[in-house]
Order: sequence, then structure tokens, then C-alpha cells
Amino acid sequence: MISRIYAVALLMFRSAVRARLLISLTALLVAVLLTLPLALRGDGSLAGTVQIMMRYVLAISLFIVGVATLWISCGGIACDIEQKVIHLVTTKPVRPLELWAGKWLGIFCLNTILVGLIFGVLFLSLEVRLSAFPADGDERQRASREVLQPHASYSPDPEDFSAEVEARLEPMRRQGALPRGVQLAQVKRTLLRRVTAEHATVAPGQSREWTITLDRAVPDGVTAHLAVELTPPPGRIMTARGTWRIYRNDMDASAVVSGNIFEATRMALPAELVSRPGVLRLHFTNDESGPLAVTALFDMLEPVALKVQQSSFTANYLKTMLIVMLQLAGVSALGLLAGSCLSFPVATFTAASALALAFISRAFVHSENRQISISLEDIPEDPVAMYVGFLGEKLIGLIDTLIGPALHSAPLGALSTGGFVSWSQVGSAAGFLLLVYTMLAWLLSGFLLSRRELAVAAG
Repeated sequence: MISRIYAVALLMFRSAVRARLLISLTALLVAVLLTLPLALRGDGSLAGTVQIMMRYVLAISLFIVGVATLWISCGGIACDIEQKVIHLVTTKPVRPLELWAGKWLGIFCLNTILVGLIFGVLFLSLEVRLSAFPADGDERQRASREVLQPHASYSPDPEDFSAEVEARLEPMRRQGALPRGVQLAQVKRTLLRRVTAEHATVAPGQSREWTITLDRAVPDGVTAHLAVELTPPPGRIMTARGTWRIYRNDMDASAVVSGNIFEATRMALPAELVSRPGVLRLHFTNDESGPLAVTALFDMLEPVALKVQQSSFTANYLKTMLIVMLQLAGVSALGLLAGSCLSFPVATFTAASALALAFISRAFVHSENRQISISLEDIPEDPVAMYVGFLGEKLIGLIDTLIGPALHSAPLGALSTGGFVSWSQVGSAAGFLLLVYTMLAWLLSGFLLSRRELAVAAG
């Protein structure tokens, strides 16, 4: 069985080389990696340039590989069936499961070469860019702090706004002001988003407090800082005065930072505050006053976060590459599944539509969670419209539940912003994309191929 899978994989890889697909993709990717950073303009800083290279250049290059992977995998079996080439393979004989596994392995080897090329060329380009700046210079230090040094993130402890939601819902019940034909759960979700948005706003003279639970001590010599997500007020000059007080419940030591609340978005914390596990209390006061006072608008989902320095950039980079290879393996499994039961054009359209639907569902769920506020008047009172919207929401939620775990690992975003890519993310991606999705596609494709008249050996 292993020898037959290897033979099919080698045949698949050789066909890609003979068709000059590997050479064409290599030339295209090298051109993109070398020329695109010159065309894209950032904020002029080294950190901005590095972010552009890892967010846009890397994403565009991988998109090209992803499209090629989907095209090759959809035609890997479908074209063999349409062109009767599969009859030459089945005389070995090769079972359907072995044929599918060999095709998938050949595409995986091809992707390994292309992804390794992308990450290797980009890494060398980054090294060349960084070598032009002194290691102790401000630009190099800022790039290291914001992008190149990965940090684990501790989010604020979840807050329970259910009592406040019920307090606002009760008068609506008494006055009969609930929208007709609308489910109570939908009204509660709308009120919850509104309350959350209000708590993310700190008006002049007001205060706000968050808590972050530190489950492990920060080792000596490891930096920890507080990252603040603020939204500038529209049409206003971004200057405002605010004071942060960070302290622990079990000690008197504290850190106080005052100044421009739009500039003090990364604050280093004293070692005594994070030297052992505990609860950090983050107290913010908006010191603005007068007619031109500015309101502080925090991010609704993650207004503040504790960033703790983790492993090296190289390790983060390699883990990102592994996750990308696993994601491409899932794409090839989807294409081979579609090609096992459909013609090449239909398989390509179906697989591309499935991927687009998965990404749209993930984006919809993400935007729904980040939505600041919805007016109750925007909820349709027509029962038909309400139930159609309800079914659509449930369908999108179901798609996100089934496919979302494969998309939860977004290593490119973390890599370009200094986020930490953990081995648990790599393991989760491997579990879902290899052990779940690829295995299911393999078994289902073998079943479908065995039911088609291909002169394939049964088994």
C-alpha cells in the first residue's frame, strides 16, 4: 500500500514539473516577493515596512499558492477521469483510497517546496532590511518591540452585564415596548451589545476599571507591558489627557502613567507587579475637561491587554509556516474530494464556493461580535423577515462551527503584529485539518470513487 501511494505521489509531482507548473509558480512568487515590497508604502518606519512585508506580501504570495493548490487538487482526479488516464493507473491495480492519498501527498510535497521558498525568501529580505539599521537604534528597537518580538496576550477578565440587561429589559416589558414578533433572545443580544459599547466609552472626568488574571509569573528579564486599543474620535485632534493606575490586590506597589491617552498605548510594567501569579487591576481616568474635552473610545472586545515577551521571532516564524502548510493541506483535501465526484470545472467552482462561504461565515461572526450597537428599531417586526434572518444566522453559525476551527488559527495576523503563535495552535490546526477534515475527505472520496465506473480495484 505504501509503495503504491508513493508511486502515485511521485507521478503527481513529476506531472507538475513536466507541465512547468513548479517553475512558473517559483518564478512568479520570487517576482512578487522581491518587487511587491518596493511598490507598497507604509508609514515610512522600519516597523511599518516589516509589517507590510509579513501581512501583505506574505498573504498575496500564499494566496497565489492557495489558488494553484485548489486548481491542481480539483483536476488531480477529475481530469484523470475525464481524459481516461485513470485507467492506466488502475491496472497496477491501485485502490481508490491509495489513489487519493497519493495525489494528496504529491500536492503536499509541491506545496512544501513553494511555502518553504516563500518563507525563506521573505526571511532573507527581512534580514537585509534589518541589517541596514543599527541594532541599538530607535527604528530597530521599535520594530523589535512592535513586530519582531512575539508576545503572549492576557485579555481582561470577562464581565457579566446580564443584570444591567435585565434592568433595561424590565421597563420595556411593563410598557409593552418589545418589538412584535421578535424573539426575546435577540432583544437581549441587542441590549448586551449596547451595554458593552457604553462600558467601552470613558467620558471626560469619568473612570473605568478592568481586571486581568495573571496565571503564571513573568520570569526575570522578560518584559511585560500593557497594550491599549483606542479609537480616535472622528474629526478631532488626537490629544487628550488620561491617567492609568495599575496595581495588585495583594500588594501596595503600583504603576502610574499619565499623558496623552492616544500615545500611551504601550506601557511597561514594573517587575514587582508581574513577578508572581495574581490579579492586576487597571484603573483609567479621563482627565479631560472643558468644551473641547475628548472621550476615550476603547475597543469593545479587547480594550486592554497584558503583553508578555515569549520566544524568538524565528520560532514564531517557523510555527506560522507549519500552520500555513496544514491549511494548504486542507485546501488540497477539499479539492480532491470535489474532483472525486464532479467534473473539473464544477469541482473547481464547488470547492471555491465552499471556501468562500467558510471565510464569509467567519467574517460575519467576527463582525457580529465586534458590532458596537444595534437599535431595537432595526429589528424587523415582520415575522417572515424575522424568521428568515433567524434561519440565516443559524446556518452561518452552523457553517462556522463545522469549518471555523480550521480558520481560527490566523498566524499571519499574529506574526505581523508581534502576536505569539503557540505550539497548541499548531497542534489544533494539525488535529482539525489532518485528523478530522483530511481524513473525512479521504474516506468519503474513497467511497465515492469506488461507486463510479472507473475500472478501479475494489477495496
